[in-house]
Amino acid sequence: MEVYAAAFGIAVNVHDPDPRAVPRRRGIALDDAEAEAGRGLALLDLLAPGWHMVRSSIGKEIRCRIPCPAGWASPCSACSRAEPAGPRAAVQ
Repeated sequence: MEVYAAAFGIAVNVHDPDPRAVPRRRGIALDDAEAEAGRGLALLDLLAPGWHMVRSSIGKEIRCRIPCPAGWASPCSACSRAEPAGPRAAVQ
């Protein structure tokens, strides 16, 4: 997973090595204490206006962009591009 600040807000990229499996929503409640998986797309639906999938060299990548709320300063107000100039912070 990669999470970084950009001029528009926050960008989140999640990597999956299986290029065949297309992400799909599951009928699992976000507060289900017994569930071990299946809440990722529901969380994206709450946080981001949308998401998309692209093929990558390791399989596929799910991308979403979370905009700053109206009236908030950008988390990266010094950025002039939608992508960061330096290396991204990768979260394992």
